[in-house]
Amino acid sequence: MVPVPLEPAALLERTVASLRPELERRGFELETEFLPSERPIAADGDALDGVLRNLVDNAAKFSRSVKRIRIEGIPTPDGYRIAVLDRGVGLERGKHERLFERYYRGDAAREGAVPGVGLGLHIARQVIHAHGGTLHARSREGGGAAFEIHLPAGNA
Repeated sequence: MVPVPLEPAALLERTVASLRPELERRGFELETEFLPSERPIAADGDALDGVLRNLVDNAAKFSRSVKRIRIEGIPTPDGYRIAVLDRGVGLERGKHERLFERYYRGDAAREGAVPGVGLGLHIARQVIHAHGGTLHARSREGGGAAFEIHLPAGNA
């Protein structure tokens, strides 16, 4: 991992621009809100791009009738917050942290025959931790899931 100074909203814009055509072809509505950071963060852009792609791919895989994904990027006093929000099947009560365990696949993945081996979220969290950040999951009121990344302000 090679961190360089980057503006997180610009990274989000590039990643979403490359994902949007395929998602829209599959019938997804993609909502975005990216606020620029006042200062760059020190990050490996390729690694963060991979994490974002994994989170958006998961949101799409676990969406059912409501095919809407929202991606937010918002500066915080101590860094930058990125959220990927969906209206899919949601998260199993009490198992939010298990999602990040190596090879863990929740009931929705197993029962719905959703492709995967249970490594994506584990790797995503490792990448974010390597950046000094955090990655958490929570259920959304009204259904769906939210995956939130916090990246600290760096010496970029």
